[in-house]
Amino acid sequence: MMSLPKTVERLTATAREFFQRHWQEALRIRERLRLSEEAVHLLLAGGVGILGGFANLAFHLSNESVERFVLKHTGDPGEVAEMLVWWQRLLAPTLGGLAAGLVLYLAPRFIGRQGSTNLLEVVVAGDGRLPFRSGLVKVISSLLSISTGASVGREGLIVQLSATLASKWG
Repeated sequence: MMSLPKTVERLTATAREFFQRHWQEALRIRERLRLSEEAVHLLLAGGVGILGGFANLAFHLSNESVERFVLKHTGDPGEVAEMLVWWQRLLAPTLGGLAAGLVLYLAPRFIGRQGSTNLLEVVVAGDGRLPFRSGLVKVISSLLSISTGASVGREGLIVQLSATLASKWG
């Protein structure tokens, strides 16, 4: 049985000999397989779309978990509200908003100030990078608000989370 260093040496020598004979053909193949800039952008956009889909799924599962924990029910907000007693309907969004506000108030003390998390501002006036920790703080705050019955849209949270993840990806 041959040792690993000798095997690697033989493989390297064989590859070197092959490319010394066929280097022009190898370059032609590489040139044919080279992706255009548009193709690379389409692949990156597809990757960002997949990231956004997984972010949406993660939000949906987290939302259900928080709803189940806080409200003891999941589903359509109108139907869930009908299942609650009047004081629970009043208290759930109030405490959820308070918790979301506390997250936004206390988080900068732990993670520090990291710059703008406004998506449009970062793209137009900045370098296009969203701070990851600040983005997650906004996501957690929105999740607490939405899961406890606040009437804010889910789309903003999903766009923020997807953009933050895509920015972190590169």
